[in-house]
Amino acid sequence: MNRVDSRSPEYYQLPKAITSLVTERLERRLIGFARGERHMLHLFLQHLDEFDRRRALSPTVCPSLYRYCVRVLKLPESEASLRIAVAIKSRTRPEILSMLRDGSSHLRNLVELLPLLDGGNDLAILEEARGKSYREIKAFVAERRTGPRPERDLVRHLPRAEPVRSE
Repeated sequence: MNRVDSRSPEYYQLPKAITSLVTERLERRLIGFARGERHMLHLFLQHLDEFDRRRALSPTVCPSLYRYCVRVLKLPESEASLRIAVAIKSRTRPEILSMLRDGSSHLRNLVELLPLLDGGNDLAILEEARGKSYREIKAFVAERRTGPRPERDLVRHLPRAEPVRSE
């Protein structure tokens, strides 16, 4: 079998098996891969939570779960934070993993919802947030925050400055 060097342009071309697919088959496969990715994320978060619950980290190798995710699991920093937050919250609210798995919510949306999930009406909040876009979730969370809302910044037009004349 001939291996293509990752530095060559051929390495980055789609395999003929993909380019020769009929559009309907390509779409079915794409939908299946998206479903599989959600399922894998669900399993990953369950395993991450169990790993943290067991305190399985070696303090000499990685002193925190975040560093473990970045250094050992090679997750991007932003993704590590999101996954850790959702995995830990799933201990008390396993419904959030089901929402990820069935595609009715996404990781970033769930992270936005976490401050609202304090035990009181979590199930109602999760149900109401189901299927919303990120922008809709941001508005949803903003509507439910308690405390004073920050004042809006105002932009005021200043009068035109008169040019300074030298005498």
